[in-house]
Amino acid sequence: MAKRDKKLNVLMLTHIYSDVVTGGETKATWEITNALAKKGVKIHVVTLFFKTNQRKLNSNIKVYCLPLSRQTRSFDKLGMFKTFFYAIPIIFFKKIDVIHLINTQGPHPFAYWKIRPFVSTVDLQWNYDSHRFKEELSYDRFLKVEEFGLLEQKPNLLDRILGRLAVWFFKIFRLNEQLPKSVDLCAYRHKKLSYQLKEKNYQCQFVYIPVGVDIDKFRPKQEMNDESNRISFLFTGTISKRKGVEYLIRAFNIISRKYKDTELILIGPGADQTVKFFKSMVKFPKRIKFMGELSTEQIIEYTNKADVFVSPMIGLDLGINKSVIEAMACGKPIIVNQAHDSEKLDGKVGFCVKPGETGSIAEAMERFLKNPALIKIMGEKSRKFAVKNHDWSVLAERLKNAYIRLIS
Repeated sequence: MAKRDKKLNVLMLTHIYSDVVTGGETKATWEITNALAKKGVKIHVVTLFFKTNQRKLNSNIKVYCLPLSRQTRSFDKLGMFKTFFYAIPIIFFKKIDVIHLINTQGPHPFAYWKIRPFVSTVDLQWNYDSHRFKEELSYDRFLKVEEFGLLEQKPNLLDRILGRLAVWFFKIFRLNEQLPKSVDLCAYRHKKLSYQLKEKNYQCQFVYIPVGVDIDKFRPKQEMNDESNRISFLFTGTISKRKGVEYLIRAFNIISRKYKDTELILIGPGADQTVKFFKSMVKFPKRIKFMGELSTEQIIEYTNKADVFVSPMIGLDLGINKSVIEAMACGKPIIVNQAHDSEKLDGKVGFCVKPGETGSIAEAMERFLKNPALIKIMGEKSRKFAVKNHDWSVLAERLKNAYIRLIS
């Protein structure tokens, strides 16, 4: 039985471990491991790609980057195959208690060979086969590597050989389930997921770990508030079609004809041709600003100066993303798409809109323009909601306790 005074040793398997690479899932992995380390958990990270601007990691975090690994779009079978064999000696020499596949779910071999209890973070994925948004999502998928600034490298001879071995390895042992039923603990990010998995007869333990936020870093700063009468809308994230930027700009064009004292600020990276396309849609150039990719500190500054945060993603099955939670932590009301876990927010901390419907977004924006008092009322509720439900410190404690229950 695990003792609470014993230092818990956890092996994290992740595609990219970085505090500087753009991508909500990547940043979330970085932040949850740091939060766990602050709780005294010893984290051993095995990754294909490691990048950081920080001078040193928390003393409880040790990173093992696979040698000769190349940058890839996803944690594919080759990545699973390589991390499996690379991590085996670490498990025994470092006395690992739990293995956690995070930011990617898939048929990792550790789910089948129970060397240690296996945990998988379960998330909702972009449905690139969606009939309604198929054209937009396919377009974005093609440009995704350019958006994130990760130029995919061509496989070398060793990777080509290992890639073939990985394919046969997965075929022989039938490791093809997207989420194996032999997982011991599902750390699910959206509440509806737990109901879906239980309906499919998953017998594992469950723990709810939504996207979190550093509530001390992302917080309201009253001195940054814009004292003018102008209402400012803000979007942060990848400037792409799947994030609903096209519909957001169309909606802003509509309300700008009626309300002159307003602006839209868009912050984030994007493929050159996509950004160029969006700029060509703008009807009032002086009121829409494309800021490009900024530092976290700059994003916090712009978020505090803005009045309302907008994130109209076109995914039908996606929940609340990281940028939304960060804006809420800064005390901003939100406009988000109708999706899992967002219905409880509608009319309380902001408004939910129908995915891919320009009129619905414009209507929500106009509600704030007609009644500016809502900005402060809903903004205060946003901050309280983020602190109560998405503080990384609280989520890390919850996950740590789930680990302890699992190995007990």
